[in-house]
Amino acid sequence: MDAEGESQAVACTGEEVQSLEPSASAKKAFQAMTPSQKEQAVSGVGRILLFHGSRGLSISREKLRKVLEENTRALDAVVERAAALLSDIFGYTVVGIFGDDKKARTPKGYMLMNELEHGGADDVVDLGLYEEEVAVLMPVLAYIHIKRGECREAHLFSFLETLKMPRFMSTRPNRQTVEDLLTKVFIQKRYLQRTEDKEASDHQKRAYMFSWGYRAYHEIGEDQIKVYIGELLGIPPEEAITYE
Repeated sequence: MDAEGESQAVACTGEEVQSLEPSASAKKAFQAMTPSQKEQAVSGVGRILLFHGSRGLSISREKLRKVLEENTRALDAVVERAAALLSDIFGYTVVGIFGDDKKARTPKGYMLMNELEHGGADDVVDLGLYEEEVAVLMPVLAYIHIKRGECREAHLFSFLETLKMPRFMSTRPNRQTVEDLLTKVFIQKRYLQRTEDKEASDHQKRAYMFSWGYRAYHEIGEDQIKVYIGELLGIPPEEAITYE
């Protein structure tokens, strides 16, 4: 891998995506490295990002720091160059994950998003999901979309019940339940976000809200979900947001 290139790393918070620029100190630390160290660092970080990110998994900064050994201060500059290569060669964008801290300047970790356009719902299978998982994900995203972008967990499971997808139904090939997909798999792969519903929670039981995750916005998108809803209900896609 070449150590040079323009940045394809971004910070992502909900639907907002912006450039993830390395600090001046990170750039200086990178420039102080030898050409061989630069090449080795960019190649190593790029391989880790590709291996884990292409499977829909997030990558912690600590995992990447281990590759750099004594050059950890250059991490953000190395990520920037590795991101450019992953974009040029594989069509991925590297996204910084900041969690709930809106003021944080340094991401807690990274993930990959596919930059390529997708022609239909079945293409989601190519993003690290099995067909049975897609069959659950698409109606879930559609329901959240219809509910103006957020819905209560209890309401979502009730909706899936009407589709003959009870929460403890086992799905192939990994025998995960529908509940596992919603509360673990889709969240880990950033298709969904799950936050506490403080209005409905009490001291005995917590309640949760579901919304779209970063990857749902970037790799599937509202337009594709509108088409999906329209085909399912026999209505024009532009009416999908108002259908109840």
